[in-house]
Amino acid sequence: MAREFVKTPLEVPLGTTWEEAFRFLDADGVALDVSAYTPRMHVRDPRDRETLLLELTSSNGRILMTDAATGIVRIKVAAADVESMSPNNQRKEVKYDLELRNTSLSPTYIIPTVDGSIVLTPRITYPV
Repeated sequence: MAREFVKTPLEVPLGTTWEEAFRFLDADGVALDVSAYTPRMHVRDPRDRETLLLELTSSNGRILMTDAATGIVRIKVAAADVESMSPNNQRKEVKYDLELRNTSLSPTYIIPTVDGSIVLTPRITYPV
């Protein structure tokens, strides 16, 4: 697995269900089995990195590991949770990263996977 984040910009319309799939492959293009890992994603405002806008984990149901054996990690965030990141329906750029953690190893083994900007775009049909 990579030892640094791969930059992946995203765009998400406010007030919509946000779904993404990330696929992890080795250098030969073969899917990596990530089922031994626990994924975690944070979304933060770059002007206030201390404030967590949204946390995505498999425990809170926002990350789905149903295809982990084939290297796929899916995210699914409810429309109301997406809207909460910019409740006034204003365009906003936030930052995210997704890491995979293997807590069965000591110390916990953490792999950075993807990170980047998310542009939250306003909706015309509003509010949710």
